[in-house]
Amino acid sequence: MGTISVDEFDCLAKRYAAIYRVSPALHSEDHMLGHFLKMSPDGGLRHYFKSGFADAEQLMQAIEKLNVDMDNLKILEFAAGYGRLTRHLHKLCELTVSDIHPEAVEFVSKNFGCRAYVSSKDAEQLRISEQFNIVAVISLFSHLPDRTFGKWLSALYALVAPGGYLIFTTIGESARAINPQIPVPGSDGVAFEAISEQIDLDTQDYGNTTVHPHYVGFQIGRMPGARLVSYEAGPWWKYQDQYIVQKPA
Repeated sequence: MGTISVDEFDCLAKRYAAIYRVSPALHSEDHMLGHFLKMSPDGGLRHYFKSGFADAEQLMQAIEKLNVDMDNLKILEFAAGYGRLTRHLHKLCELTVSDIHPEAVEFVSKNFGCRAYVSSKDAEQLRISEQFNIVAVISLFSHLPDRTFGKWLSALYALVAPGGYLIFTTIGESARAINPQIPVPGSDGVAFEAISEQIDLDTQDYGNTTVHPHYVGFQIGRMPGARLVSYEAGPWWKYQDQYIVQKPA
């Protein structure tokens, strides 16, 4: 494709967005979009829209297997970023989003009509005054160190309505087939590297994390009444594991 003008880029965004009948709105600080464009200057924009659709579909398929009212589905998408998934998901449910970046929250609220909350650096300071049938956290715990992993899991579990579910992903051993360089957990089941491509966040708080199921199971066991409904190794991009936890009704 080579170098294209801003107008040409916007036209391409509108073309790809039209395929999925979603908003073409994009933000210059969108880390995921920047990552895709860096990996593939020619195909990155198309992949941004295509992968957002695929991830929304995958999440909804996981939810459909649970005992929830699909006609009155209330979802929190946590660590939503600038709307790669949100632009597809908000058409399928009553969607609320949250992110650590205030500009992302403003952008998503304005362009996709979602209720949106600014997150916090510390889990104890999170202020979201609702509960949800589903709290979905796709690719956050793959970045959290041990000292905050359990705290964030508990904080997000608290936002699950009685009988609802927390769905989250982590990087486990299945990812090693794609990336042999991922950190190797010790006997405690967790390994963290203070390295990240997202340069606006402190790498001591947001890096690369690998966990084993027994570590995650221990963290789940610390949450009152939490029940692990399912665990799958590597269903997200053949790279991240999926856990689904239910809160008692």
